[in-house]
Amino acid sequence: MKIYIPTRGRVDRQITLRSLPVSLRGRTWLVAPRDEVPALKKLHKNVLTQPDEVTTIAAKREWIVKQHKGDKLIMLDDDMGFYARGPKGLIKEYATDKVIEDLFQWVEDQLDEFAHAGISSRMGNNRVEEAEKRTSRSMHAIAFHVPTMKRVVQFNRVAMREDFDYTLQLLKAGYDNIVKYDVCVAPGSYGAKGGCADERTVQKSDEEAEKLAALHPGLVKVVQKDYLGVPRKEVVVQ
Repeated sequence: MKIYIPTRGRVDRQITLRSLPVSLRGRTWLVAPRDEVPALKKLHKNVLTQPDEVTTIAAKREWIVKQHKGDKLIMLDDDMGFYARGPKGLIKEYATDKVIEDLFQWVEDQLDEFAHAGISSRMGNNRVEEAEKRTSRSMHAIAFHVPTMKRVVQFNRVAMREDFDYTLQLLKAGYDNIVKYDVCVAPGSYGAKGGCADERTVQKSDEEAEKLAALHPGLVKVVQKDYLGVPRKEVVVQ
């Protein structure tokens, strides 16, 4: 299973790559705009140059999937650390290299049975007591059985929250997922410099929230959820 990290504007802040054990970095690929590739190659040997016409995260994910030759892949946000539950079930400690290695082996193994799998976000992780859960939310760290994804998923229907759209399309087509909860990922703050922050204006985000709801009536609801005093729309997925 190849590991892909889409990245932009964070040449000197490759948090996810740095968080991965050395044993996993050999099959990890950074995917970046052309002008960032030379600098990234000084940090990591495996760097893919995205086509110049690919300018959004949704388009980049589509390109990653379609150029991939194998049956399994996982895509990770570029700003995450890995955490494991402690003795009392609280997510409060960095995962060891061994825990992370076992985690990625678990994800790879699940793709023998499931069309998609994931690693829980730290946000909301406390609401799930199980070590793993089926038919669950998947974002930040999402893995796919590529032939199934290519056959079922329509890409680029939304410019943002495309990970939710992939999950819902596969679930609606009858393909269940499974998500790991006793280990999780913790991404950086919303709107942090780099990534898709430049393309994610409040107006554009609101428009894409409405578009996702229209694509999945009865499953996605748009709600008002102000962030740092800025009115914006967010989605609630059933």
